[in-house]
Amino acid sequence: MRASVYKLMAIGLLAFSNLVSASVWEPTANVVNFFSFPTFAAGPVAWSPTSTLGIFEDTETSFATTPIAQFSNGANISFSQIQGSQDWSITVDSLANGATVSTNGTLTGSNHFQVAWLSSAGTANEKWVVQTGSTSNPWTPNFWQLLFTDTSLVSNNVSIAYATNIKPYEGVPVGVEPVPVPPAALSFLTGIVGFLTLRKRRTV
Repeated sequence: MRASVYKLMAIGLLAFSNLVSASVWEPTANVVNFFSFPTFAAGPVAWSPTSTLGIFEDTETSFATTPIAQFSNGANISFSQIQGSQDWSITVDSLANGATVSTNGTLTGSNHFQVAWLSSAGTANEKWVVQTGSTSNPWTPNFWQLLFTDTSLVSNNVSIAYATNIKPYEGVPVGVEPVPVPPAALSFLTGIVGFLTLRKRRTV
């Protein structure tokens, strides 16, 4: 029984791994596609009406600096290594007022990056919020849903975005803390283990 419980816990943690382990990303192709949109939903979740995202260095921790690039609604981001350097040039093509706008930036030392959401854009509370979760599935491993939550707000505090041609960076850059397993996941696994233990005792 103990071995089966341990196996169940391991499987449960693996099932949740894509939800929590990805905060630093790297491209799987020369062009990465991002798209986000204002999301409105009935119920207890307050979705943000804004969808501006920023690209930051993989070592950024405060997110108080200006992003390398930012865009709203969606963008195609091209990656190319600078000749004779470990730095990477990125070109962001996005739509603004029906026209394509291109901006350029540089990632230092690698093509790894982080994504943040501009919470309360255009207000005194404007700030960049680091990604708080991500999900994918085995059938589309390079297609990800990204979740951003500003816990300092009681409304309009959640935004989502989607990205293709990216994957989690397997290392952890200096200064970047791993994202912890959410309490809900641990509570779920604890409940399963307790249920199975109780069921075993009743059958003895």
